[in-house]
Amino acid sequence: MTTATSGGIARVLIDNPTANALSERVCAELLAAIDAAEADPAVMAVVIAAEGRHWSAGTDIRDLELPDATLALAALCLAVEGCMKPVVAALKGNVLGGGLELALCAQMRVAAVNTRFGLPGVALGLSPGAGGTQRLPRLIGASAALGLLLSGRTISVERAKALGLVDRIAADPMAEAVAAASALAEGGPAPTRTPPPDGPARGGAFLAAVDAARAVTRDPEPAAPARIVDCVEAALLLPEDEGRTYERAVFEELRASDASAALRHLARAERRLGLNPDLAGIELLARRTIAIAGEGALAADLARDMLGRGMRVTLFDHDTEVLTRTIGLVAAGYEREDPGGRKTAEMRRQEWSRLDGATEPRDLDGLDMIFDLSELAGRGARTRMADFGRFAAEGAILATAATGPDLDTAITVSQRPRAVLGLRPAGPASDRLFELAASPITDREILAATIALMRGAGRRVVRTGLGDGSLSERLLGALRFAADRLLEDGATPYDIDAAMQAHGWQIGPYAALDRQGLIADLEWRARLETEDEHPLGTAGIGLELLEMGRGGISTGAGYYRYDADGNAWPDPEVLSVLTGTRGAPVRGVTSGVILARLLAALANEGARLVEEGVARRPSDIDLVIVIGHGLARWRGGPMQVADRTGLLAMRNALRKLAQGRDERFWRPAAIWDELIKTGRRFEDLNGP
Repeated sequence: MTTATSGGIARVLIDNPTANALSERVCAELLAAIDAAEADPAVMAVVIAAEGRHWSAGTDIRDLELPDATLALAALCLAVEGCMKPVVAALKGNVLGGGLELALCAQMRVAAVNTRFGLPGVALGLSPGAGGTQRLPRLIGASAALGLLLSGRTISVERAKALGLVDRIAADPMAEAVAAASALAEGGPAPTRTPPPDGPARGGAFLAAVDAARAVTRDPEPAAPARIVDCVEAALLLPEDEGRTYERAVFEELRASDASAALRHLARAERRLGLNPDLAGIELLARRTIAIAGEGALAADLARDMLGRGMRVTLFDHDTEVLTRTIGLVAAGYEREDPGGRKTAEMRRQEWSRLDGATEPRDLDGLDMIFDLSELAGRGARTRMADFGRFAAEGAILATAATGPDLDTAITVSQRPRAVLGLRPAGPASDRLFELAASPITDREILAATIALMRGAGRRVVRTGLGDGSLSERLLGALRFAADRLLEDGATPYDIDAAMQAHGWQIGPYAALDRQGLIADLEWRARLETEDEHPLGTAGIGLELLEMGRGGISTGAGYYRYDADGNAWPDPEVLSVLTGTRGAPVRGVTSGVILARLLAALANEGARLVEEGVARRPSDIDLVIVIGHGLARWRGGPMQVADRTGLLAMRNALRKLAQGRDERFWRPAAIWDELIKTGRRFEDLNGP
């Protein structure tokens, strides 16, 4: 924080690179500067501005783990609001979270044309903690305030001005703020603001907005949305100081909740994906061309995103019909996208002009990157990378969706072992998170360039080491193995799917198997299983169902029966198969037992992956499960659950399970004992 006084105006600058986070130290220095300006007879008014690109992104997420988080910010807000001299905020860049709460306390707000405003705390399972739920609805009304608070989205400076959140928009907000502060100090009029139609002065409209918000925030978890509505209601029902006290209590209640702890954990995990100190300072080669080998929506979407960032894209497949279908999917994507008209017809035409098709490897001569997705459709050829390596440009990136031994083969046959890496989606629930598997000899520039290219195409990357299968495959294998064993213990596929969906999974394992197709599942298990690792065991009753002609949704029946509209229904025939396989009737297994068993399996497999060096961090495991496999974010993921449950309790549960059958599968990974002995958690292995 820096301060300078000129012409009777104290200029207080927030200076805490890179996002001007309002740490306890920064807040204390700002508070001291405000107090000093108020006591200085030479100072007539104060302008609070910021160094760098942004006003402030609020409280650093790491500081939220500290006791009394945001108390210093709350004290600063009160000091600014109660200052006896005019305080004007000169805003720019991001004004988020606690940064917006601070700006609300100024007598006047002047913003640059690029400024954006938001209160993203709800995404962390939190309410504001420095008075935001009390000041914002008084300023812009209940409905607009709730829109900002509950969505977590940002709004433009123009929208903020229309709402009354900003008083002036200026090309030079500092100069404009200084002029405004001087005018206020000389007795000029304060900004005139039209009272909002649903502000506290209009109680009926205010309560109507609260009731409307409450109607759509009834889910008990995560609790933050409903509790934010309660806080906004308190802005009408309680005096301001009592409303702030109430908000503070709610903030601490939410901060202590499992849901918020999980959401903060995942936010930190996502932040770490961008931390690659081993790749810092690498000068990247210019890459303008990419070939994508494969089919389906993923290949088409990735091609369109690469076209959107200015690359020339060649879709590749030996089969002309497959290639034609994929090009058709790219065209269909252009028809669906851009509802807001951000791309003109000319922009789309230019992108389309950079799309080519090829059926022979020689057609890829001189390309800068080749991404072979064909393995995902079971159509990959172990030796295909030899052709790609022969024709790609010098310094080209050679990426393949192959894993395990197939990836090892691709690295070998390419004749460019330093240029080959594994790259594939981290699960079926989203194509926005990819796993990037690299060997110790992979060229660092290739790694850095791949991460940059994927980021430019709107994808995040989890870096991994080489192993027997990707993180996603290994975790899914463990989940399915444990689920199949639960079938043998008396559960039904419908019990297991229902328990998992109630816990926050988008889809249960058996409904997912039906979507994938039971034949594809058997092929996948055969590829993944190795002699060195725990076996995946039998395919539950999948083989028997296939022999009955039940191959999944595509055949009208699998673990479920499907009607003409594709709706899934439990099927007594499947229960009969289970009874025959087990030689005993369905006994039923409680949802608590199901969830405990499945989460233990995931946590133990995650521990193995960390121990083997395939996973770089435990938090990467959680990202793969949450983003790649569709577990609700507020559940946090298996490694975070293990920390929350207690490593000793989880290890003992695994030991008990290992006393029965499948001892190799349930035997706790050695890392459990290591962490317990040293008093650490998986979180301690994640880094900053």
